[in-house]
Amino acid sequence: MFTVRANQLPSGSAAESFSHLLRLYVSAFPAQERADPAHLSAALSSGEKRLWTIEVERNQAGFAVCQVLDSDCWLLEYLAIEAADRSTGLGAQLLRQVRHDLRSVGTTTLYLEVEPSDEADEEESWTSRRLGWYRRQGATVAADAAFYAVPNALTGEPLPMTLMAMPLRGGTSKRDLPDLCRDVTVIFERSYGLSFESELVQRVLKGLSC
Repeated sequence: MFTVRANQLPSGSAAESFSHLLRLYVSAFPAQERADPAHLSAALSSGEKRLWTIEVERNQAGFAVCQVLDSDCWLLEYLAIEAADRSTGLGAQLLRQVRHDLRSVGTTTLYLEVEPSDEADEEESWTSRRLGWYRRQGATVAADAAFYAVPNALTGEPLPMTLMAMPLRGGTSKRDLPDLCRDVTVIFERSYGLSFESELVQRVLKGLSC
């Protein structure tokens, strides 16, 4: 039996539960993709980011974090399930609840950034499996970008990613190019603190033919 909770940061007696989530956060994502935990905690506390957790028999089994972009778009920044609970359907259940909750407040599109597949090992690489999993959940590549990357959290250098999108109100996840260009600009501003004028943002926008 599982329970999905949408909340801000646990406090008081729940502090230990949040410490567990931080341990999962560190173990599930490579250092080059992780935000500073203190910055993540502050954004969750302020409501700029939103946290969902999933529990199995009252034990924390995973979490998701989303960043608000504007009134109709959010970015799924992180989704992780404990290793022992993977391949059980919990990730799909968690994502389903995230989509339901965001849809209820008028969101039409949920973006996500996924590591590109390993072309040298297309069938077996974990990146290929992750891309495949999100496709099965309804995500598609948001645009055939010549270049899309986010800043490496350790070095600041471009870290290649694939930008995907999920429609939350039926229809297609494809956005008109002007809307997509606007959304990407906001992703970089709110998730990475990069302005429209920054070199990386300009390279990404050019890669999208904005």
